[in-house]
Amino acid sequence: MFKKILILSALVFSACSSVEDVPLPVTSSSEKALELYNEALEYGDKWEGREAQQKMAAALRIDPNFILANLSAGSEDPALVRQYRARAIENKSKGTEAEEIQVDIWIANREGRRKDAMDLAKKLIEKYPNSSEPYIMLGDMQSQAQDFEAAIETYLKATEINPKSLNAWFGLFTHQIPINFYYKLAPENLRSRDKAIYYADKMIEVAPDNPRSYNLRANIDRKFSDFDNAKKFYQKALDICNETGSSAKPTTLLVGGHNHMFSGDNETAMRFYQEAQDVSETGSSKRQMGFYKGILHLYNNDFYSALDEFTKLENQLDDWGFNKASLISSKSQVQFHKFFTLAHLQEKDKAWKELKKSQKNANERIKLNEDASEQDYANLKQDQIADEAWYHILFAEYEKAEKKLAEVYKVQSKKEFVGALDQYNALYGMLYLMKGDPKSSLKYFNDRISVQNYTYYSYFKGLALQATGSNDDAKVIFSEIANYNFSGWGAGLVRTLAEKQVAS
Repeated sequence: MFKKILILSALVFSACSSVEDVPLPVTSSSEKALELYNEALEYGDKWEGREAQQKMAAALRIDPNFILANLSAGSEDPALVRQYRARAIENKSKGTEAEEIQVDIWIANREGRRKDAMDLAKKLIEKYPNSSEPYIMLGDMQSQAQDFEAAIETYLKATEINPKSLNAWFGLFTHQIPINFYYKLAPENLRSRDKAIYYADKMIEVAPDNPRSYNLRANIDRKFSDFDNAKKFYQKALDICNETGSSAKPTTLLVGGHNHMFSGDNETAMRFYQEAQDVSETGSSKRQMGFYKGILHLYNNDFYSALDEFTKLENQLDDWGFNKASLISSKSQVQFHKFFTLAHLQEKDKAWKELKKSQKNANERIKLNEDASEQDYANLKQDQIADEAWYHILFAEYEKAEKKLAEVYKVQSKKEFVGALDQYNALYGMLYLMKGDPKSSLKYFNDRISVQNYTYYSYFKGLALQATGSNDDAKVIFSEIANYNFSGWGAGLVRTLAEKQVAS
């Protein structure tokens, strides 16, 4: 009976508001747990991970079987996250149909059944047409499937239902400006600076105390090299973090540091990165900040200093409180960074050694995951084979690379995801280019291999275009890479090379 009261309370509250956005039903045995759950979601929207985890954990201490809390809760401990998700699945039929559908969406996505997941979201929309939430779920999945026109239509429908939906405006923004590798950009005809600013300003209007909104607004100016104006928004985000004690401060310092790096002030950038690492509260956050300290050197074509930074980072991991699984995973990631740095220094034997160390740790890590599926193991193996193919291409071992890529194709060609073969195509494009056949390489460097989504591979696409006489198209790619103001190891490896092509 108490569960029903909570559901009806949500509906009545919505009906009395100025915007008729009917929330999806959420059931719990405790009103306090429900309150904590909603607070956790608000913190998550601000990228305040620590606060979100604490609130969600508190909700689950009160109501351990809280379905949606178990579905959303995060932790530094992977075993605890698995426990949460198992509880969500175990209890999914004990709540409402909406909650059961949301758990089924999570299961479908986890198993790679993207179409099934989207069909479930559409079913949720049919049952709750006056709720913005299922539209956002569907829009997120359409964005990941890179069906951008459909995603835009879906997100806009959510804003019609609720003009104050922060997540709907954020979804629209993700198509416009790079955020991280997870979010893919829409084609150029669907992007513009004006659109990006409009969506960012809407986020600020909806949540003026949210540091994320200001960081994203700053990213627009950084993209267009307006570094001074970007500083104002980054500073506003940092001021909010300092006033509230927000756990978003490390991320805010990080993106502010990127702004300094791309403006040419490497000393200040490194100071921001170091402070971001110092104030990070988790080992995983400290590790990520350490990566960017090394990547700064890649952007300055100082690969040996980058290697030193990654080696220093590897030696620090044991002191940062990781559990066994997370420590092994972190070592694997750092060793992978050492691998590609050494490979691009043409240190063949050392690069291979680091790659195999990284793979060994990744294999040990997945064995610690009792819930790892056959597909999880297959995905890991595919990733490792692709990395080995990359290694062989970089060291002109083309027959070995082709054998590896045949194995990659066998796995990836069976997947529903529209970008499943992107890495395969990009690596084959590199292979043909390095073999001296740029014309064949362009058959693989298709329109999906773009600077915004695959900066590293796009450099080699530019070389192929240049070698086949399409100099203007090549210059466009090289110029775009040289002015790509978003930090990542792929772009770091080729930015200086692109700058030289532009200058030549």
